[in-house]
Amino acid sequence: MDRPLNLMIHGGLNKAGSTYLQDVFSTNAALFLERGIHYPNPIITSGPADAQSGNAVDLGDAFEAGDTTSFAHVLQQFVAEARDLGCQRLLLSNESIYHQIVRPGRLEQFATNVRACGISAIQMLVVFRDPSAHAISAFCHRAGVIQLAPFDEWLVDGWEFPSELELFLRNTAPTDLVELRLASLPFDDLIDVATTWIDVGPLAKPSFGSSNVSINCAEADFVR
Repeated sequence: MDRPLNLMIHGGLNKAGSTYLQDVFSTNAALFLERGIHYPNPIITSGPADAQSGNAVDLGDAFEAGDTTSFAHVLQQFVAEARDLGCQRLLLSNESIYHQIVRPGRLEQFATNVRACGISAIQMLVVFRDPSAHAISAFCHRAGVIQLAPFDEWLVDGWEFPSELELFLRNTAPTDLVELRLASLPFDDLIDVATTWIDVGPLAKPSFGSSNVSINCAEADFVR
């Protein structure tokens, strides 16, 4: 009989230290393995690997699409790796998960899909950020990629943070299916959050400092 395997998943949100946390996880993967925690490399089937989206990109994509077959295929590969290594916990990260679980019934559906793959328990970490800082960071990041409306218009029509936060508070009541851990920037130190949540430490910091830094507002205005 297989030993119990628990899932620890960092689900976002974007522009709230996600890439930095993913770098922390990667930097400490060997330490985690010594403590019975598997932080696997990503399984990318839908396109080139994106190091800034965590190791569960395909899992997040499948969940968003409602593709339970692909979801199970990806997660079962991770589960098999963890069991082969003799691990008791599987650590995953993908910031798109948050955008899905805010919707009615989706957290419960996520838990159902995960448990169908042989997972015994689920712990999810969600990191929020001061709204004003999140708005500026998100706008500057996206302005470097796509054409955006002026900042004041984008706040009304393009910034999803307020509406998704309202949905999160409304639709993610405490449940026995998933243990939710919440943190918030800048009030919480991400290394401390990761250390406490995973219960392994001390954790080494990534050698390259900040990750996935947005362009500044002047640059965003110039690009726009």
